[in-house]
Amino acid sequence: MARRIKYYSLREIRRKGKRDGRDWRWKPWRPLPSGWPLWETKNPEPPVDQRELSQYESKLISVAHENLERIGSEWSNEDENLTEEYCNSKAKLKELKDKIEDEKEECKDAIGLLEKAREGFSKYPPRWIPLWFYWLIFGIITTGEGLFNYYVFQLFGQEKEETFIMAVAIILTIPVASKLIGYHHKKSNKTVSDRFWLVLMTVIVVGELIALAILRERFFEASKAIGVSDIPITSTVFALVLIVFNLVIFTGLTYLSYTESRTDPEGYRIAKKAYKDASGAVEKECTDEKMVAEELASVRERFNRAHAARESTFEEYQYMAHKERDAWVTYIRTYRYANINARKDNTLPESFKIDPETLIKIPAAFDSLDWDCPGEEKE
Repeated sequence: MARRIKYYSLREIRRKGKRDGRDWRWKPWRPLPSGWPLWETKNPEPPVDQRELSQYESKLISVAHENLERIGSEWSNEDENLTEEYCNSKAKLKELKDKIEDEKEECKDAIGLLEKAREGFSKYPPRWIPLWFYWLIFGIITTGEGLFNYYVFQLFGQEKEETFIMAVAIILTIPVASKLIGYHHKKSNKTVSDRFWLVLMTVIVVGELIALAILRERFFEASKAIGVSDIPITSTVFALVLIVFNLVIFTGLTYLSYTESRTDPEGYRIAKKAYKDASGAVEKECTDEKMVAEELASVRERFNRAHAARESTFEEYQYMAHKERDAWVTYIRTYRYANINARKDNTLPESFKIDPETLIKIPAAFDSLDWDCPGEEKE
């Protein structure tokens, strides 16, 4: 930070103003009585009709300019390093901007295809639940149904292999059938094949449930006969309960599959594949652009720091220069005020009519900050 070359106190300046404004001064020391009186007359300084600055004011202004020049010199020295960092980062930023424009041009076709594929894919509504959550629910319901039927068959004392086969039949048939029914039923334009699968899956599920109900009823009657089971209901009621239970599960899985299916599954599959292929092409052909973009972000941050550092330092030195100028203007005004009050008639010398702010000039370097760098075109 700049420091003043010379310090003055307001008390010192007031005393000097009074001495210069009086029309008398103390005599050099002489023995009394020959030296009486102890003062002698003189003309006030500066004379009333003098248009030039007084000697003391000129001295103050000279010291003020020396201090301001020193502040300006310190700013210039510090700005050399700030400008170097600013211009280097600015040049690098421009280089990367031009480079990324070239990279964008190279992968422009790939990006165009991606936008087109994205537009086509976005026509299909998003899934109502995440796909992983859909399969989780589907798996939990299927597993629960299989375990339930497995343990129900065991209640009748059947062999382990028999109960396992029947439980697996339910686990495979009902979920697969409900998935296919939901898929084909959701399609807006159903073909003969779609209607065939709808009828076939419905018949298979209903037929399997009836067949299993018959088996359960026989197992139930056999277990009653040999005293294995003591369930207090008839075989018909028990079979109907199990049929209703499995139909509820089947209906739930079918609804779940229906909500997850697409009205135009083939169009969705094509659009999804096109979007995936386009994304892969952009990933492959625009790798360099991503790298340049990351470097560009880093250099932009460096440029912003350099810009802010130079701007804040300039404002600090600019404030310092204005503060220095204001201090010396205050000195001159204090001197003039004391000088005028010391005069008998309080007359105002012609030189005091000049505004002191016009006498002390702040260096032109603090007028504004030049953001242009050497060797570049003016913006």
